[in-house]
Amino acid sequence: MSRAYVLHHPDLGIFLRLDECGFCEWSAQDDGPRGNYAAKVWQTPEGAMGFIDTFWEIADGIQAHAVEVADSDVGATVRECVKAGLPRWDPEEET
Repeated sequence: MSRAYVLHHPDLGIFLRLDECGFCEWSAQDDGPRGNYAAKVWQTPEGAMGFIDTFWEIADGIQAHAVEVADSDVGATVRECVKAGLPRWDPEEET
């Protein structure tokens, strides 16, 4: 296990990925979690916040949250995020 960081927003949930069009997918948004079994991770909180600051004009409320992950190439699984105190999402259902 190694420490990695995910982005979390109190209303949007956990940042999961950028889709093919460059749009953010968040765990609490409609269709956001569907098919997303892991959240994108960064090695440092600065890296995570730097990423979101490059294209998200209003990053209010977004925080980098530490998660222990088994494989940072895969990302942070639902189980790993929940274990770190973050909200669960269901990749099999739409919100």
